[in-house]
Amino acid sequence: MHLTDLSSPLWEAYRGAYGSVRREMEILMAGPEAAPPQEKLRRLDPAEKDGYRVAFDNLCEELSHQMSFYEASYLVLPWMVALLEQKEAEGDLPWQVLILSEMGLCLAADVPWNHNGNEVPREILDSYQESVTILGEKAKQLLFQRTEDLRRLDRDTLSLFCTGLPGLLGDRRMAFALVMGYWETCYVQCGSCGYLDEELELSDPVQRKKIKPAKRRAWQRWDRKRCDDTYLWYGSALHLLGARELEEKLAFYCGTYTCPLCGARGPVPEGLIRAFDGSRPAVERPPEKPQNTSSPGARAERPAATPACSPEGTDLMETDNALTRAGEICAGLYQDVEALLDVGDIRGAAARCGELLKEAPDWRLYVLQAHCYKRLGKTPELDRSLTAALELAPDNVLILRARCPTAATTNRYRRHVGDLTRLMELDPEHLGVYLVSRAYRLHWTGDDEGARQDLRAARDLGGGLLRTADFRYLWQELLPEEPLG
Repeated sequence: MHLTDLSSPLWEAYRGAYGSVRREMEILMAGPEAAPPQEKLRRLDPAEKDGYRVAFDNLCEELSHQMSFYEASYLVLPWMVALLEQKEAEGDLPWQVLILSEMGLCLAADVPWNHNGNEVPREILDSYQESVTILGEKAKQLLFQRTEDLRRLDRDTLSLFCTGLPGLLGDRRMAFALVMGYWETCYVQCGSCGYLDEELELSDPVQRKKIKPAKRRAWQRWDRKRCDDTYLWYGSALHLLGARELEEKLAFYCGTYTCPLCGARGPVPEGLIRAFDGSRPAVERPPEKPQNTSSPGARAERPAATPACSPEGTDLMETDNALTRAGEICAGLYQDVEALLDVGDIRGAAARCGELLKEAPDWRLYVLQAHCYKRLGKTPELDRSLTAALELAPDNVLILRARCPTAATTNRYRRHVGDLTRLMELDPEHLGVYLVSRAYRLHWTGDDEGARQDLRAARDLGGGLLRTADFRYLWQELLPEEPLG
């Protein structure tokens, strides 16, 4: 295994999401004592960390930003083996777990649809592949030799390690799907009719009925040297680590999906891959008839209210509107992307955005990319692009609005609450709109008392807001006996 010298010009040729990663590697190999303070690339991470840990986080963000693959990985992974061996010699288990977990996530981005076909010199590629093999073997050693220590990890750390395992052990497409779904959502595209199911949340009993979970195997019979049967090997590892919740969810990720549109059945893993590889256009589901929510305590299966409107009639919270306005801001800045959009080449425009982002990250370009994904029906990618834009422009009102569409999954609604709270601080002029929008999310996620407080606050503001469909629907649903006046 060859370690590319840190003074080599190759570090400028093989770059990460934001440029060369040479500086991060120099800091990590010099040791914690010599690490200067660093600015976080993961700007939405609130945890306090020293310069050494931030350098490591920044490196990982450079390698797997937006779950894209960056060629800096070819040079970095051999060095990560060296760093891991250094932490092994020091007996530093937390750092061993962290390195393996994050490298597993980086390898999860090394999937066919993330490559542009660039040729890599044989020496570099061989060294990269050797480091991948070594990392996988070290993950297995840690799993079997330090099982009890791993079982004592806190829930988040153990979950991160478990999520990185399939990337380290060869099934990167499964790892990619797990990272994208956060162990909560299955993005499945039907192989028969092309319907892209983005509503399948494993925490929702109704949605879970679409999948027949795979039967549990006899975990004690697994061959620890073979990883070709993902469900058997990975399920056994989760069982060994005591990750019972993840073990249960894996049965769904490896189960059989029934399409609600055409009734066709197929393996969930194939549907997951089909949803992300972009080889087949997505088919939108026809709108369902509104359900009656007039009876006490009734609730529609999906949100039934209309988009939240300001008294002036502006659809502030409509994703299409926000992205369109952002696209207007970007007009003239990326004319080659706009030219592709003008001729209807949406996939080409999205790909061109990705190429330009590797040269120079720009929040406006991420929003333009999100606009492309919106037109392609790729909600997970849209969500990632808007999150990346927000990291570069954390106080941008337009991005925050676009991240809070009316129709979304329950998990995304929980995130919307935070975004809407931030919007109230940044854009008090439209406080009433945000209060009603947040009340709707709180109601949908089960916090009816919080929703009532927001509705009362919106009522006290008065004005045309009280005549909107959203407000009147929610008031009737949550405060039917309380007068508006």
